[in-house]
Amino acid sequence: MKRVILIMITLLLMMTIVGCTQNDLEDYKSAMNKTENMERGKVEVDIKSTTKYNTEELDDETLAILDKFDEFSFTTIGRFDRQKKRTINESYVILGDLGYDFNIYGLDDKHYLELLFVNINDKKFIELSENEVVIEEDIPEDVFEEFAKKWNNILMEDNVTKGEKVLITTDDGEVKSREFTIDLKDEQLKELLSYFIDLIKDNEDFEKFFEDMVHYSNEEELTNDQKREIYDEIISNINKMFLDANEINLYYKAYIDIDGYVVKEDIRFNLRNKETKSGELESINFEMTNKYTNIEKEQELDFETPTQQNTIKFEDINWEEVKW
Repeated sequence: MKRVILIMITLLLMMTIVGCTQNDLEDYKSAMNKTENMERGKVEVDIKSTTKYNTEELDDETLAILDKFDEFSFTTIGRFDRQKKRTINESYVILGDLGYDFNIYGLDDKHYLELLFVNINDKKFIELSENEVVIEEDIPEDVFEEFAKKWNNILMEDNVTKGEKVLITTDDGEVKSREFTIDLKDEQLKELLSYFIDLIKDNEDFEKFFEDMVHYSNEEELTNDQKREIYDEIISNINKMFLDANEINLYYKAYIDIDGYVVKEDIRFNLRNKETKSGELESINFEMTNKYTNIEKEQELDFETPTQQNTIKFEDINWEEVKW
């Protein structure tokens, strides 16, 4: 199921990247580019996801597993200064009944993880390798370009609006901004999703992209045929899940301030299936809010300096000995 959700999130992010008519798209891309390249600032991300299944006739063990993972939330507050090469990300994740606090610090070209309330060999920091911090894989260009063409054709039906000027409340106070909105309903989304499935189901580059993203977590090395079988099954399940849904909608809104920065993004995705069998998915509710504040202002970036004495490398951890 995690692999299915990963492709869904990839698709949602693709929608937000290309989701405007031509003139609006240029304004939006310019604002996002300016925001992503700011030298210093504060970024807050808040994600909430609820997944429900048909639980009729399921045994107690299965019900207990579903109950643990039906709700997910993630919050992070990040501050950064590119010139000083310092970042702080304070995060909290809730999965079912369990919650975890953790911080990630960036110092020069290295990143360190601090797991609060967890004792790892009496060390405070875990030094992360680059591939544990940055996902380098890009969505295959041919898939992205073809999807963008179809997406923009659908959005010509007045589903994207360049809204009036509004005031929103941020950490910086009341901010004057312009709205960019996407609001797609069932029929349009199913048409788009069906097109997306056709694009990726036989695309070797996307299959490789997906494989690199999930790092197939099997103890034994999988053959190419086994990987292909897993990929085909996931694509088939996604296709069925979306096209059989009774209700599906996507809402996206970006707020751009008078200086040309994106200061807030709201994303909502909902899927409901009224006719399900035991164990099948009934609904997904996904919400994500991004806030960009303190843009190009001095940041508080003080933290204890990681040293050889208080730091362990990720690959050196014996997780069986970790005291939770």
